[in-house]
Amino acid sequence: MKEKTSMILLSIGVWIFLFFSPDLVKAKDPDYPTKPITFYIPYAAGGSTDVAVRPLLEAVGKHLGQPIIPVNKPGGSATIGAMAVMNAKPDGYTLGAHAGSHIYVLPHMEECPYKDLSGSTFIMNYGKYIFPMLVRNDAPFKTGKEFIQ
Repeated sequence: MKEKTSMILLSIGVWIFLFFSPDLVKAKDPDYPTKPITFYIPYAAGGSTDVAVRPLLEAVGKHLGQPIIPVNKPGGSATIGAMAVMNAKPDGYTLGAHAGSHIYVLPHMEECPYKDLSGSTFIMNYGKYIFPMLVRNDAPFKTGKEFIQ
């Protein structure tokens, strides 16, 4: 059941990526892509972002007829990977994953090589994180509402 749900979500993500991206619709090269695409992952191999994005890249690469090559660029609280995308030639052959922490939080908390991502174009959201709050069975509250009260 879990595998079937994952495949359905992956298919929906690929469909959204391919058909709802205005940048792909407006592509200047009707034969795009004509070569492999590099995809920077700003975290180490085997982490949650890496594991989540690789099946998506494989599926999209098959559909496009060119491989999408995942490249892990960890470090600097994910700014190294972000900068690899931001400094690349804007030809559609360099993409990357971004997470909220290094986009929305880091530039406002410490020295960062960027203050916003105005040099980048968002093309899709491929997933969500779920952060549960857990308590011991014998805790005096059992729900989020009870905890706040």
